[in-house]
Amino acid sequence: PYTPYHDFDDRFLSRMLDDMSENERLICQVRDTTCYGEDGIDADPSFHWRVYSCRVTVYRQNLSKFHED
Repeated sequence: PYTPYHDFDDRFLSRMLDDMSENERLICQVRDTTCYGEDGIDADPSFHWRVYSCRVTVYRQNLSKFHED
């Protein structure tokens, strides 16, 4: 199933990676992390689930600007 935030982020990152040249890199700054979950549910007490989420700022850096000729 399509999940708006997850799929949007995945497509955004995939496009950035596909468009990168050999002289570029991505720098990711993690700004926040969260974890939601539960240990056991009524239907199955042995079932455990977790959802991890993070907010990341992505920078694209051209490395050729840092090399001297």
